[in-house]
Amino acid sequence: MRRRSRAFSTFQWTHLTALDLISDYIRKKNIPNPIVVSPDAGRATTAERLAGMLDAPFAIMIKKRPAHNESVITHIIGDVEGRTPIVIEDLIDTGSTIVNVVEGLKERGANDAYICATHGVFSGPAIERLNHPNIREVVITDSIALPPEIPSKFRVISMARLLSDAISIITSGGSISTLFKYGGV
Repeated sequence: MRRRSRAFSTFQWTHLTALDLISDYIRKKNIPNPIVVSPDAGRATTAERLAGMLDAPFAIMIKKRPAHNESVITHIIGDVEGRTPIVIEDLIDTGSTIVNVVEGLKERGANDAYICATHGVFSGPAIERLNHPNIREVVITDSIALPPEIPSKFRVISMARLLSDAISIITSGGSISTLFKYGGV
């Protein structure tokens, strides 16, 4: 008789999102003529949520990946011409996709972009790539330890309060959704 492992069913998982932190920061910037951009279809729901939080339109980029850590923008759904893109990502690894996105937006008449991501992995030459002339600012959280020296255009948002509040709620038996303005995930 074969027994099923219960290891995965005994843990309770809680998804925390930095979207409120990022939207609060971006809202304070008073960016003229913004448009939230999803760099691919996988981030479209997040981009739509951020666009709603910022009362801004959103666009989706369609790309293909000819190789690992390589992407080519094939289409943009939405009008970015004359707008200031706010690109939302979950993580930035090598930065090559972000640079392709920014260059694709510029080719279509967009202004310099703001890049927002929860996790800054920054492998290889990512920091140098993100110091791109068409990137106005890179907004990330401190969810991952960051290199000691990053360019002045990088803004780091602390996750400490969100994490400590989540731990407090979990240990006292409350609802994590109270941490988020828009009801969590």
